[in-house]
Amino acid sequence: MHGPSQRATSLHWHGDNAPTQPRWLVKKLLPDTGVALLSGRSSSGKTFVALHLAQSIATGKPFAGRQIKRRGGTLFMAAEAAGDIPIRLQGLGTAALSTKQAPLPFAWVDDVPTISKPGAFNRLVEIAREAEAGMRKKFGLPLALIEIDTMAAAAGFQDENDSANAQSVMNVLHQLARATGALVLVLDHFGKRDKGGTRGSSAKEASADAVLVIVAPSNSGAPHSMTVSKLRSGADGTEVDFWLREVRLGDDEDGDPVSTCIVEFSSGPVNLKKTTWDKLEDLKRALELALSLQCQKLPLLGGGALSVDATPLQLVRDEFYKAYPCQGDPAQQRETRRKAFSRQLRRGFTLGLIGTREAGGVNCIWKAASS
Repeated sequence: MHGPSQRATSLHWHGDNAPTQPRWLVKKLLPDTGVALLSGRSSSGKTFVALHLAQSIATGKPFAGRQIKRRGGTLFMAAEAAGDIPIRLQGLGTAALSTKQAPLPFAWVDDVPTISKPGAFNRLVEIAREAEAGMRKKFGLPLALIEIDTMAAAAGFQDENDSANAQSVMNVLHQLARATGALVLVLDHFGKRDKGGTRGSSAKEASADAVLVIVAPSNSGAPHSMTVSKLRSGADGTEVDFWLREVRLGDDEDGDPVSTCIVEFSSGPVNLKKTTWDKLEDLKRALELALSLQCQKLPLLGGGALSVDATPLQLVRDEFYKAYPCQGDPAQQRETRRKAFSRQLRRGFTLGLIGTREAGGVNCIWKAASS
């Protein structure tokens, strides 16, 4: 991969007039510039959230309960599903953010350069500068956000599990952020398990300035969640719920309804790190009881001689169901317990209180050392 041409190194000295506080695009959520990941499973709502963010940046209205610190336009690079963008943008006009259906400083392209190929950086910068020139001329706003959908479609990885290959792509994205002064937000897919992180090499998350994780609910009617799993210049561990609300836009030529979705966030983020086990006592008791009944030493992946005391996840679930109080007929009780266990398990993962992996065909769970 070829990046920009070599230039003289700029040294920074202690005592120089450097900013003493982090600069934010969205306060305490997304940095003013750099590279961030928005990760989740397919159909978890990543693109809807990304478009909602673009609208917030354009209007100055809060995003996920957080203050917008710099207004600007968005360049959306649709490496996949570009045909869905116009109808989804139309849906934004129905949202409460819009005081009138006026055009947004938002431009998109579907001919996205493959990031890992030679010359990609220069082409990316050309597209970004063309977009910024149009935004300044039409709206008087700078380019503040570049969104890439998705990493898998745009990167052109030879091997997405190869750390050098992943780091090379992340380097180009950081160079793009520095060249444009924008935040580069890349939509990325989860691996096989939601809490296993983004798909492929961990070098992506390690290099990112921020990582937002979206998890879809296991049952209809429940909210999605967006968690700050990494924030280089701030605190991680906050979570905010949101709903995907379907809106009808009209009818097609056959009279069938045409609809899309918009994002509606809850009142604001919750600091999960302040809740820890005190809000997860049912899960903690079930896990400790299961460990007392069946415990095995499970070597940590890549951990050498390190191991943890693990127990089958199904055993923890069984003990949780036995002790969790609820009312209703048997079917209602099962559903109530299933939802409660899923909710507490998800929060336990997010807080880093527990870990899981498959061993010998059995899903195992353990308490993290820090918990």
